[in-house]
Amino acid sequence: MKATKLTNQIQKQLRYFNPTVTVKVDTEFSYYYDTDIITYCPYQFYPEQAEEFAGFVEKTYNFDIRPHYFMFSLLHEIGHSMTMDLLGANELQTEAFLRELIHASDEKLGNEMYFNLPSERMANKWAVECFNDHREMCLRIEKRLQKMLNHYYKKA
Repeated sequence: MKATKLTNQIQKQLRYFNPTVTVKVDTEFSYYYDTDIITYCPYQFYPEQAEEFAGFVEKTYNFDIRPHYFMFSLLHEIGHSMTMDLLGANELQTEAFLRELIHASDEKLGNEMYFNLPSERMANKWAVECFNDHREMCLRIEKRLQKMLNHYYKKA
């Protein structure tokens, strides 16, 4: 299976939550505010960071993303698309500055600072609430995507 099929399926499934975003495959999960693009990565390149992130979300929101990592990551990026307009220009500018500092800092401290950025916390909160409010649908989408991901891994 090519990533195009997986990307198209993700695009189709995420339209329920936000029909305006475009989905593309990349080397990381990201949201690009200026183009309304979500990127996803079918592989997990940084398992230590993913585990720290999972622990942070579990501790902060009482939600274990471990069995739902891929789906939660997609919802988190959709959360950015749904909440970024809540931040003012000054807040976005401050976050951009802090992101530069974070990238230059110690990894563990940097992760903690990154996870606590206002836009990251808002995206996480949105994703947790969305998953809880639409649990059955999210689980169906996740199951469908997981089948495609497993097939993708076998072919890659």
